[in-house]
Amino acid sequence: MAAVLAYSGILLASLVVASVAALQLADFFGAGDEFVLVMAIDAAFAAGAMLTFAAFSVLADRVRTLHLTAALMMLIALLLVSTPGLREWIAASSGNPFKTAREQELQITLEILVPSTLAVLVQWALVRRRWLIAAGEEEMTLWPWIATAATAFIVLNPFGLAVTSLALRQETAGWLNDLWSATVAVTVGILIVMAAAECYIRSRIRRRRTAGGAFDTLARPG
Repeated sequence: MAAVLAYSGILLASLVVASVAALQLADFFGAGDEFVLVMAIDAAFAAGAMLTFAAFSVLADRVRTLHLTAALMMLIALLLVSTPGLREWIAASSGNPFKTAREQELQITLEILVPSTLAVLVQWALVRRRWLIAAGEEEMTLWPWIATAATAFIVLNPFGLAVTSLALRQETAGWLNDLWSATVAVTVGILIVMAAAECYIRSRIRRRRTAGGAFDTLARPG
């Protein structure tokens, strides 16, 4: 029963994060009736991912199994948005005559892929932590969570989405294209440096904790 409650809580947390991301994207793109289908797909994917994580966490004898599970779920998300006819079927429910087919397909791809990615990250982190605590191992990960949260905040706010969209579309005047591209490039560079620094700090903390745990074990009277 405790496990069911724990996994239900993890699923709820991942759904909240995925829904916030999906709503931000829908608001930016001006989504229509098709967004109901997108949200249903996002929720179904998150539920399926949670069941997969729960099953593998029971069967796993090493934490690496959970890492591979996360990679598998990301691959499935990519295959999902690449399914022939899926985006066209969803776009048919839009009812917006002012968007081109390419714009609608890009919108639907992002509204499925970004929330699904965030749901997998949340589930992987929490299931992994639960598994390591149960196994009596160090639960700190090298994954740069602060940098990840900063990236999500920067990209998924209206200004970040607008700048990223302009940089990708290259539809403005020449010097403006250069400005948007430079802004994105500098931001990406800062985030990469931030992530690398966080990984280094986490590795130092993890080594210190591991060394401290080993010392306590040796110092404990037999």
